[in-house]
Amino acid sequence: MQAIIEAITSKEGIVNLTPVIFTALIALMARLLAGRTRIRWGVVHDLNYYITEEEKKVMVWTCQIVFINPSKSIAEDIEIVFNYRPLHLSVFPHLKYEISENPDRRIVVKIDKLNPKEIVNIAMLNTHTELPHMTSVRFKGGIGKRIDLEPSRVFPVWIRGLIGFVMLAGVAAIFYVIARLAVSIFWVG
Repeated sequence: MQAIIEAITSKEGIVNLTPVIFTALIALMARLLAGRTRIRWGVVHDLNYYITEEEKKVMVWTCQIVFINPSKSIAEDIEIVFNYRPLHLSVFPHLKYEISENPDRRIVVKIDKLNPKEIVNIAMLNTHTELPHMTSVRFKGGIGKRIDLEPSRVFPVWIRGLIGFVMLAGVAAIFYVIARLAVSIFWVG
């Protein structure tokens, strides 16, 4: 065991292990950044209010759900299942989709594909009864994950670029410090 430690901490051991360590780090980063397909969804708004219709008040429920493909690969065969059919359901932007009913009378909205970074909204409206709950979001290769959404400020491109540059410089500085520490600790010479 002592011989192995001396071989690793020697000048030749460090020189020989450095490419192996960097190759392993690059392979790990490539795996983490690989194009796994994902679907994220969240409720943009869920409102109910009264409107007056022919001298009587009617309760109206509205809801908008957004579906996002944040990955770098195409999400295929998306199925969104609701408890029952609302009075009105619309999909935007306009794309090919089908609405079908399961034997247990649940409504399934099928979307053929979502391209990378594509966003689709489903808006629903109902009167007199609450809107149906969404029971599942599935796609070829996985299950959709709910995310919390809220309005936020979108900064100009130059500010986002500056923030990205500062973060990249910080990562480079961390690697530089780690490399300098490794050389000062293990360098025998």
